[in-house]
Amino acid sequence: MKPIVSKPAPDPVSDQQPKSVLFALTSGSQFSGFILAQGPAQYPHGSYRKQAIEVLHLSARLDDTAKVIAEYWADGPGSATPPGHWNIFAQAISRRDGHTIDEDVKMFFILGNALMDSSIAVWVCKRAADSIRPVSAIRFLFGGKPPVVRQLVEYE
Repeated sequence: MKPIVSKPAPDPVSDQQPKSVLFALTSGSQFSGFILAQGPAQYPHGSYRKQAIEVLHLSARLDDTAKVIAEYWADGPGSATPPGHWNIFAQAISRRDGHTIDEDVKMFFILGNALMDSSIAVWVCKRAADSIRPVSAIRFLFGGKPPVVRQLVEYE
């Protein structure tokens, strides 16, 4: 089986990104150095397998609360995207606190701009790391068969 290799995708942000005015970040690449230093290993580097197995171990040790949190942020069908979750929280805060329209304008302006900054930073890091998702790496490493985490200690 050949490794899954990401292909250059159309760049969804580069055409507009230089025209974007950042809100709080100093640049879209402010965090990319850290991500590249700490980020995902590339196949066939030995750390690639180690990182995939570490993800399996972390997932196997989730307690019920952590599983519910993970499912909430997984964004299944009919749910909000991660940025949308933050807007849902802001709407709830507005209702709870009885915000005026002026208070809501300030809150959603700040939140929307923070979300835009984070989306730019995430896309810059994603493009710099050029890696597949952990679930895809795990499927590749185990030939599409679900691994049994208890057996991985022997398998490593």
